[in-house]
Amino acid sequence: MGISEKVLHENLRALQRDGLISRTPFKEGSVEFVEYQYTDYGRTLVPVLNAVGNWGVLHRARST
Repeated sequence: MGISEKVLHENLRALQRDGLISRTPFKEGSVEFVEYQYTDYGRTLVPVLNAVGNWGVLHRARST
């Protein structure tokens, strides 16, 4: 993804600390993994994120 595991971990922890995502650990046999989901509060950002994404799509061909 172009991001180090350490930086990803730090950012996910910050989002969790700020109440935007929840973290749920799972174990299936010997495999351990974690699932992240938006909290109710985090879901309030979805329209904003969609708007920013749409803006990027509309302007991606623009050269500076």
